[in-house]
Amino acid sequence: MSKFFTGLLIVLSLLFGAFYVFVSSSYQSSLRARFYYALSDYEQSLYYAKKANEEDMYNKMAFSLITKSQIALNYQAYINRCQSYLSKIEQISSKRVVSDADKAKIKLMCDIALEEYETLKSSIFVPSELDKKAKSSYKKFVKIKNKLF
Repeated sequence: MSKFFTGLLIVLSLLFGAFYVFVSSSYQSSLRARFYYALSDYEQSLYYAKKANEEDMYNKMAFSLITKSQIALNYQAYINRCQSYLSKIEQISSKRVVSDADKAKIKLMCDIALEEYETLKSSIFVPSELDKKAKSSYKKFVKIKNKLF
């Protein structure tokens, strides 16, 4: 008989927990944040995760998604800056004559990109596609710097 009541208590606890998750606005925001994170929309994910964390600071899912989204946004910003630098380098290198000042600009952009990569936090939370793109960008700048300087 005690096994029956133990099982019933467990089932009721699970039902109550599931009901709380779907009724709590904090957990609804957390689920939204997780959805946007899965879609690689890290800005929206961060917004909803912060909203959920403000509503319930003990919401572990919200805190975790804040951390993951911030890391992903840092990687995304690095990749965007690298693409901008690469397009500027391409513009400079398309000139007939590359001046010493242009070479200095290229070297500076390479140095910045390489140093920024070193400051990125390596983490298990980094989405693999962002990690691959960041590494690829880093390798491009290493190659450019080694060829030119």
